[in-house]
Amino acid sequence: MALTFAERPQEGYVYTINSQRGDDDAFKVRYRPLTSIELMTSEDLMITGTVGGGEVNFKTNAYHVEICRLGIIGWENLVNADGKQVPCDLIDGVISNSSLNKIPPHIIKEVALVILSVTNDPSQAQLINGE
Repeated sequence: MALTFAERPQEGYVYTINSQRGDDDAFKVRYRPLTSIELMTSEDLMITGTVGGGEVNFKTNAYHVEICRLGIIGWENLVNADGKQVPCDLIDGVISNSSLNKIPPHIIKEVALVILSVTNDPSQAQLINGE
C-alpha cells in the first residue's frame, strides 16, 4: 500500500483562545502544523518514564514553548497597556523569543496542544474552533 503524503498549509490556521471565544476583539493565534522533523526533534524535550510497567511521556514546559515557537506564525488582537496592537515578530518564519514571551504561560500550553492536535490530524482544525 502506498504511503499518502499530507501537505501542510503554508498560510496556516487561526485559533481563538478558549477564554475569549465570542468576544469581537478576541486574541487569535495563526499557526501551522509542524513538519515531521520539527515534531520529532521537539519530542526530545519530553520526559519519558515508566509507571506501572508502561512507558509514559511527560510534556515539559520547554516542549510547549518549542511547539509554539515553531508553529505560531502570527496573531490578532494582542494589545499593550495603552491599547496598541503588538506585532508578532517572525525571524525566518519562526516567532521570536521576545514575541513569544508576550503570551502568558497558560495560553502557550493551550496553543501548543492545538498545534499538536492539528499536526497529528489536520481535520481537527475545524473541530477545535467549533466550525
